[in-house]
Amino acid sequence: MSESDEVKSLKKELAETRAALLVHKKTTFDEYLRYCHEHLFKSLKVRAPPAATSSQSTTTVNGKYYPLKLRPWEDFITSQRTHYNIMRDVLSNSHLLPSLSEVESVTEDALMAGPVTCEADLKEFEYRALENPVGKIFRVFGPLCQSHRATKGLKCDKVVFRNRVDALTETDPVEHSRVSAQPIQKRRGQSGPQKKVIREQDKPRIGVPDRWCTRDETMIAFPVEYKAAHKITVEDFVQALRKEDLFSSVLRRVSSHKLSAGDDRVDERAEERVAKALAQTFHYMVCCRTSFGYLTAGNSLIFLHVGEDARVLYYHMVHPDTSAEGETLDPFFTAVAQLSAFCLQSFLDPGKTEQWLESEQADLQVWPNMYADMREPTAELPSSSPPAAMTASYDPSSSFERDTARSPQTRRTRSSCKDTHLPEGRSGPDDTDSDASYHSEDDGDVSEALPSLTVALEGSNKRKKGSSDNSHSGSTNGSSFNLADRQYCTQACLLGLKRKGLLDENCPNVALHRAPGGGACHRIGASEFIQIVDRQMNRPYDRYRYCKPVEGKYGAIGQLFKLSLRPYGYTFVGKGTFAAAVLSIEHEKKVYSQLEPLQGDIIPVSLGSIDLQTPYPLMMSFVVHMLLLSWGGDQMADEAYVKEQQKPLQRLLRTHGVFHNDLRHQNLLWNNERGSVMLIDFNLATIEPPLKHKQISRLSGKRKRRDTGDSGRRAIPFVRS
Repeated sequence: MSESDEVKSLKKELAETRAALLVHKKTTFDEYLRYCHEHLFKSLKVRAPPAATSSQSTTTVNGKYYPLKLRPWEDFITSQRTHYNIMRDVLSNSHLLPSLSEVESVTEDALMAGPVTCEADLKEFEYRALENPVGKIFRVFGPLCQSHRATKGLKCDKVVFRNRVDALTETDPVEHSRVSAQPIQKRRGQSGPQKKVIREQDKPRIGVPDRWCTRDETMIAFPVEYKAAHKITVEDFVQALRKEDLFSSVLRRVSSHKLSAGDDRVDERAEERVAKALAQTFHYMVCCRTSFGYLTAGNSLIFLHVGEDARVLYYHMVHPDTSAEGETLDPFFTAVAQLSAFCLQSFLDPGKTEQWLESEQADLQVWPNMYADMREPTAELPSSSPPAAMTASYDPSSSFERDTARSPQTRRTRSSCKDTHLPEGRSGPDDTDSDASYHSEDDGDVSEALPSLTVALEGSNKRKKGSSDNSHSGSTNGSSFNLADRQYCTQACLLGLKRKGLLDENCPNVALHRAPGGGACHRIGASEFIQIVDRQMNRPYDRYRYCKPVEGKYGAIGQLFKLSLRPYGYTFVGKGTFAAAVLSIEHEKKVYSQLEPLQGDIIPVSLGSIDLQTPYPLMMSFVVHMLLLSWGGDQMADEAYVKEQQKPLQRLLRTHGVFHNDLRHQNLLWNNERGSVMLIDFNLATIEPPLKHKQISRLSGKRKRRDTGDSGRRAIPFVRS
């Protein structure tokens, strides 16, 4: 080999070594965006499945909110560029992002998965090509952005696109219809045939989007919807998005039942698919109080925005395939850059308030109801009743028997107070609306077989001993009131309120309960209490100030709330639920009534339940009904001790005719005030005649071991008393 050949060979080896090092070297922000675009996003191949036709439906939007107007998002590019530049400034030229070899490895996986033929395929592709890269960018950007004045204090190092979020999620009413339609268990002494309670389940619920963009693990930024590209093409979007009156145009056509022929019909169907896809995403944005939303069909990305007027939906569509092409590729126009900037924009937005949603619900319509501005005098339109404000399938005026004059039977305390009256300026029980939405503990009948719920009735703030000579300066009326600072009332306090007993001087809020002139009695009674809570929860300003969800405390059908009653200072919890599960919560109230002698000692004090005429909006559900209880306690870390308590508690409940059926660790709390265990969550409990005689108990126990019963309740081993 000549010297020149040897030099050439060495140069070649050196170039290959450099190339190999470059492939495995960490990338800059701009480099990573280019690699993701060229290797990942451009690998998208769309193929319609054999059975697919242009007439197939893609989205169900009946009962979902939709906007009145559709308008271009005029300052989208300017805003995107601003947030993109923030990310570039923070990341600068640092080589901190995945290498080219890592991107190529993901590309190989994407190619092996084959072409996109359905929404499930698109979901997987979007994760690989866009969402996962965006998450990796923010993993680096999050810690570094604290030095930038625009993002200082922003928590965004954990950005994840999730299929579900940790929140009470409103389930389909169909899932509860079997329970709702079952015969109600006959109470002892009840005469007449067994009743059936059937819930109306045909009204809307929030629903669940395809994915959520979240940051800091639990904070929802915006909903994400996917639509298969063979069902909604780029051209379909382009044509439909030109119409400001897209939704009214589609609804008029649908309501008239007049079908066009040929190409016109094809265009109309495409327009309808786009309108429904936009309406569905809009619905999730409004319900979850986010200003932003994101819809994609693969080749096209549609970014959505809702301002203060929820009736107007703003959009901007980008085509990374074309806008990011050319001799000099601008990384800003790549799909990953656009989604990253959009995420940052949404993270910095304060979002919408509950008050905003409550106000806008009055003006919004649900599909296919028409807005007043859409109606034509000569057109045959469906009835346009006011939207149910997502009261969903629960109608408080017809669901349960109302008997506000009847009080639940209770044990009398040794010391009691005479019937109390509302202070001057307050009305009594008769001064309420005719459709009063509060319930005593014995209202209505409920089913035996019910879904489970685990909600720990616990709180983070511990009580301090109350003082009888405290002033009323701590009134809940003051502008400085902070619900988080208010301590829960004691069991003895709320039991005294319920049973017309004396004030508990150890309650941290006793000064607020006491009449201005002093005394040992509560200023109000149990019936006045429930009425005032009902009124407070149906006043927009009060309901969000004096009632807040307890973070992380939710179950399958219930969310725990902390409430304080103004101006009396009673502070307690509520177990709130959505429409389809109201019957389950009412069943729990029945069990509390059955266990009346144990309230305030072994189980929390039950103060009744209320209906919310305007639902309380959570991220994934609308709460329409609430069971009011005393605070239960804290979860116990000692599992061995919990296990020791289960059998004695089981025996005690049985003497009162109740089988708990769900004595898990989470349902046994430690209550410092009582110095003992407190049992919660009676959704699965069943009520049976208490067994008092040992011989009867033995015989009954043998029978139960042979037969689990027609109701489907699992058999409970008999425990000797």
